Amino acid sequence: MTLALFLLLLKIFSFKTPIIRIGFEELPILFTGFFLGPLWGIAAGGLSDIIGVLVNGGKFFPGFTVSAILVGVIPGVFHILYRKEFKYLSLLGIVALTQVLTSVLLNTLWLDMMGYGTFMIMLPGRILEQLVLIPLYTTIILLLDKKSRNTHTLHADRLAKIK
Repeated sequence: MTLALFLLLLKIFSFKTPIIRIGFEELPILFTGFFLGPLWGIAAGGLSDIIGVLVNGGKFFPGFTVSAILVGVIPGVFHILYRKEFKYLSLLGIVALTQVLTSVLLNTLWLDMMGYGTFMIMLPGRILEQLVLIPLYTTIILLLDKKSRNTHTLHADRLAKIK
């Protein structure tokens, strides 16, 4: 399901402005890492990148696969270390760490290495993009987490009544 959501978000809900590109393809990978752990985050990130290249017909570059895997691994590690309900600020910090490391630094480096621009020239636009996406991703993940906890509680309550 994560891969299907990735493809839907990649194709339908991504848009480009003259300055930045806003896309949500990392959101399902982040969510998978947060709530299913780093191994599922690795699978979601790696497969999403490879399938994304096949669907979009772009060039495969292993650096982007590493970045996508890290998008799933970093929140997954925090999932294992803290195993608790995340509050907004702690979640914001984890999403910011993940996005700055992968989208701002590594992906900008990969684009520079591939000849699509100069690191320092691309950096301000990529920072601007993440200033929009980090709080948005955090809010969406928090809302999805609350919704899934409520759904889980409802199902658990119903099962308890049946017994």
